[in-house]
Amino acid sequence: MIMAAKKVVIRPYPKAVFFYPTLITACGIMLYSAAGYEPGKTCGMLFAFVFLFNFLVVALEFTKNLFVNLLIGSFTLAFLLLWLNSVYANLFGRIGQLIQNINIVMNPGFYSFMSFSIGLSFIIVLIEARFEYCEVTSNELIVHTGIFSDVKRYPSPNLRYEQSITDVFENILLRSGKLKFFVSGEKEPIILENVPFIKKKFAVLDDILSRTEVISVAPDQPAAR
Repeated sequence: MIMAAKKVVIRPYPKAVFFYPTLITACGIMLYSAAGYEPGKTCGMLFAFVFLFNFLVVALEFTKNLFVNLLIGSFTLAFLLLWLNSVYANLFGRIGQLIQNINIVMNPGFYSFMSFSIGLSFIIVLIEARFEYCEVTSNELIVHTGIFSDVKRYPSPNLRYEQSITDVFENILLRSGKLKFFVSGEKEPIILENVPFIKKKFAVLDDILSRTEVISVAPDQPAAR
């Protein structure tokens, strides 16, 4: 028998967590070079591509409309290149030669530096997340802020909440999204950005807040004579 959850802990994270593919790539190439292999052009191109992808994910908001437009634009560009290749002989060969002439090479020290610097940033982010989070029970919403554990408590029976997934790539990388709590008496909602696995958290929230804990107090019995 599966016990129902009594509370859920929700931790927001900064956008830096989406750089984990770059961290994995840098660590992989660092281990590759530590094994005695020279990280040449292929490693450099791989790292540059992953870093560019990560940078675009963090810098831009890839909404569903933008994502669809990018797909349409990519297919349009592909057909345009096919048509140009039929008009101008060996166009693809020239483009391929141009790409081959791009020579991105970094030494092992660079990959070691990137691995340790991004890894250190991740450790700091994870430590910070231990102090900045929300707890939700069937009776209250508890907001923890700051290293000194400042706490605000709100009753949860009238709590409204909603999830929104606006960035396609952020959702692909960490299944993340934005969670909003609308608390009675507060003008502004409590917003938690970049919550990983948001749909699972939202399902647990539904389960917890659908129950209301009631503590019954039995009346005092008259003393026996």
